[in-house]
Amino acid sequence: MKRSRSIRSKFIVMVFAICLSCLLVVSVISYCLSYNLVKAQTNQSASEAVGKNAAQLNNWFMEQAQVVNSIAQDVEINKDFSDQYLTNYLIKKFERQNSKVLDYYIGFADKKRTMVCATGWIPPPDYDATTREWYIEALKHDELVFITPYLDADTQQMVITLAE
Repeated sequence: MKRSRSIRSKFIVMVFAICLSCLLVVSVISYCLSYNLVKAQTNQSASEAVGKNAAQLNNWFMEQAQVVNSIAQDVEINKDFSDQYLTNYLIKKFERQNSKVLDYYIGFADKKRTMVCATGWIPPPDYDATTREWYIEALKHDELVFITPYLDADTQQMVITLAE
């Protein structure tokens, strides 16, 4: 009788070990499959969201590019380069925009008259628009340019400038 208990105990332990091993293998396989599935779905969702946001951002930039282009054309056509006219014109353009535009401005090579801004910002006496990347790049390319983000002198915020 003692021997049959021993065999029975060994059998129970062996069956338990086999069941536990099978359960462990199934759990590991299930975890790996689930992990890969969740990872793939997450990457797909993130990729779709990035694509959607990139398209919206691109559309916004293209809209702003059209505004900058129209400002440049209007100023050239009207040929009135007085500070009063340009300031009023930029203010009207700025007020019509319901967007994340911080300012519209025109920079000049003339050191006595460095800049006209829609927000009314007056540059400090040592401000020189001709040394700014947006001014240099716009002259260099003679077309609309997008400037890499930089710290704005007035707002101290990171901005991207469109210049023509």
